Amino acid sequence: MLRLRAVENRFFALCTLHDKGGSRTHPFAFSPDGRELAGRKAGSEVAQPLSQCNESGIVYIVNLDMSMVGQPLDWSKLPCPKKSQKDRSGTPRKPIRIKLINEQPAVLGRSGWQILEKPRCYVETDQGLVYVGLIPKERILDATECFHILEQAKQKNCAPIIWYIWDEIPTDPARLATLVMGRAIECCAPVLISDKNKIHELVELSNRNKIPARRTAEESGEIIVDIGYAWGLDNAFKMVTRKLPKNEKRKALDCYRKLARLLS
Repeated sequence: MLRLRAVENRFFALCTLHDKGGSRTHPFAFSPDGRELAGRKAGSEVAQPLSQCNESGIVYIVNLDMSMVGQPLDWSKLPCPKKSQKDRSGTPRKPIRIKLINEQPAVLGRSGWQILEKPRCYVETDQGLVYVGLIPKERILDATECFHILEQAKQKNCAPIIWYIWDEIPTDPARLATLVMGRAIECCAPVLISDKNKIHELVELSNRNKIPARRTAEESGEIIVDIGYAWGLDNAFKMVTRKLPKNEKRKALDCYRKLARLLS
């Protein structure tokens, strides 16, 4: 998520988490093109990835090239993800089927395949109602598009799916997966990337701990999306409301929903 913040806002993003209840963690830092930054101990010229700079009681120095801030994104410089695409292990909780039909996104509904001819579509599936939001091209970096999808899904209490549509993918699709893994976590929703010919990436939450997984498509081009962890808006904001007094949580969530509508 921090890498996504750096790329979509075109700035450096740093997080200095280090110690939590005696359990040592490590800091994170990313440049505007999504690459991890390096740090070095004060007085040393030897640099290493900041995520490896985890010694307590040490001052680490990170050099930032401020000329990169606000510059147009070079898609080819996005880093490839460390997570590889994997076949699904075990049975999905709430599987639905998705594919391209005549270059158009389609979802298998109760009455057959439904081609999504509008940017926002409700589809009644065997697993319940889903709301699919189609987002074009470079708006992959516009978080307000996602808030709008989550809000609309919330209104009818259905599972959200975010689908980024490109006429032509600007780089290796795996590099885009680096971004949408963060989007899947923050939105608590499956995220797809496709062009007119193929669904290249599906990232979805694989468990209740919001761990994202990149899923493989079938040889036919169809792909199974598990909406079992497609919780949507309230869960996306739960991280910042869970420690509030019980009588304040609903009020806080209502405020976040209003913010989502305003941003949209």
